[in-house]
Amino acid sequence: MNVLRTSALVAVAACAVTAQAGAQAKCDINQGSPFQLNSAKIYLNKAQSAGGKPDEKVKHLQNSVKVLTENPEKISNAVGRNWLLGKTLIVWTQQPNVSYVAKRGAVGYAQNPDATVDLLAAADSAFDAVEAAKPECADSVSVYRRQPWSKLVNQSIEALNAGKMDTAEVYARQAMAIYDKGPHAHNTLATIAQQKNDFAGAREHYKKAIEAAGTDTAFTKMRQVSMYNVAVLTQQMSDAAPEAEKAALNKEAAELFQAYLKEVPNDANAQSGLARALGAAGDTAAVAGIYAKMLENPAGYTDIQLFEAGSNAARANQNKDAATLLEAGLKKNPYYRDALFNLANVYFAMEDSDKMAPVVKRLVEVDPNSPENWRLLAGSYQLKQKAAKAGTAAKKAYTDSLLQNLQKSEKMPVRVTVREFTHAGAKHTLGGMVENLGDKPMSNVALKIEFLDATGNVVATQTATVPEVAPKAAQSFRVEAEQAGVVAYRYAPISGS
Repeated sequence: MNVLRTSALVAVAACAVTAQAGAQAKCDINQGSPFQLNSAKIYLNKAQSAGGKPDEKVKHLQNSVKVLTENPEKISNAVGRNWLLGKTLIVWTQQPNVSYVAKRGAVGYAQNPDATVDLLAAADSAFDAVEAAKPECADSVSVYRRQPWSKLVNQSIEALNAGKMDTAEVYARQAMAIYDKGPHAHNTLATIAQQKNDFAGAREHYKKAIEAAGTDTAFTKMRQVSMYNVAVLTQQMSDAAPEAEKAALNKEAAELFQAYLKEVPNDANAQSGLARALGAAGDTAAVAGIYAKMLENPAGYTDIQLFEAGSNAARANQNKDAATLLEAGLKKNPYYRDALFNLANVYFAMEDSDKMAPVVKRLVEVDPNSPENWRLLAGSYQLKQKAAKAGTAAKKAYTDSLLQNLQKSEKMPVRVTVREFTHAGAKHTLGGMVENLGDKPMSNVALKIEFLDATGNVVATQTATVPEVAPKAAQSFRVEAEQAGVVAYRYAPISGS
């Protein structure tokens, strides 16, 4: 399964003065008349002067807001009024220890002084009016919008990196309230939704990030990561969707992967995602074409990329290609549980018992408390029994082994199901469920886990202890290991006693 990606969350620079000057050249707004505007402009200039004291700046800003809002119906120049009001409110947001929501009277509003005002929302409304009347001033307006926006985006990034998701979301939404044309806030909100397992919400924010990024080369990487994530999320939605909706979602996922691959053509994970989507849609010929390069040079791809490709080829019933890809991946990572399981199934479908036997034996060493694995081992003996001559000792021996392993599968007292095996640098997390298949309660179940490197050597160990598991019930476990080089795991069998 392809995993979602995060683009680099980096600080956003404030707008340069040169950008403002270039934008202003094509935007002509009368800020000098009537007299209220001239007064507001003077107050605003004083508030922005470098030598002013903080309390004096506050007083000048209050006076600017007051003259612009005391009798707005008497100000004949609505564009100039909104332009100056928006700029004044933006300067308000830049004051030390400012609260974006304040009493109207404290800001300088003459009407309803005891009510509250959201400075960002009020500035946004004023600037919207300017842009509606003078579309050519949009660039000039964006210079002022981006001043609080850049600060808020950076605050949201800092909070997200610190794991403070609620705070990060507040800052990101405030950033969008004043400036909704940048992809950063949507990218942050998508990441937050992703961490909360709100995949539908993450998908929508990634789509908006793509739209906001547009063709701006400064946002190319963020846009491409968002394109990839939308494709992955759409594919995940197809997995969970009702049967009637799967075809449309797989078609959409394939189109999204194809659009991404036009820009990043050699992304093996995206190629695997595309192959999976096309395979689900029944286009096996297209799947074969996608994996041609990987089959020619498997050494150029990672173990996980080869495992994903092999699994997708198997879903498309291209067992020969699936076996080649999975074999190549296992040369790089020989104890990866899912790849061993998938390759064993591929060999069973190909009725190749000689290749299947060592793979499935390693599988049960890695994951001994999985009834499915022991059924696969029984299946390998079934193939041998089928090929042996009737009445021979070999046929009897294979039949005995088949029945023995099938019985072990059916009478297994404890099932272990691994649902999470993730990596974050040198930190590795393994989690899943311990299920009591018997009729008596189990206590203090110890799951002894070995973390392995690419050569199969044990580089870390952990024990997950499950205090109590009722009959026919399951309890979760989760362990972490701090050790570089971990790529696989295995655990010691649990007897259930």
